[in-house]
Amino acid sequence: MVPGLVYLIINNYMPMAGMVVAFKDVNYAKGIFRSDWIGLQNFEYLFKTKDALIITRNTILYNLAFIVLGTSISIITAIFICDIRQRAIARTAQTILIFPALISWVVIACLTYGFLSNNGIANRMLTSWGRDTIS
Repeated sequence: MVPGLVYLIINNYMPMAGMVVAFKDVNYAKGIFRSDWIGLQNFEYLFKTKDALIITRNTILYNLAFIVLGTSISIITAIFICDIRQRAIARTAQTILIFPALISWVVIACLTYGFLSNNGIANRMLTSWGRDTIS
């Protein structure tokens, strides 16, 4: 239970300390936690602006679109993979689709850079085929 509890505290509860920024007049010379407490004044300032309604509407619509599209695309993809007759191809497709969710985005960025950089695998393959490299 201890590793799970440590993971839960580090990833779910420690970031919540940053929520205090919304209620402070942040002065970086003092630091976030020593800055003056102003309560809901930041929210009052936000909702007094003419753009508050537009910002709120856009946030809600973007989230709804991502939820609907994400769920629909996930279900359609699952149905397509389920219909693949050759299990090896289906499992490979599942692995390719799930792999990014299992590793850090930093690792993905490094792998992508290593693959697509000037000395990356993609450009080496192009050079071995007698083609020009792509920056």
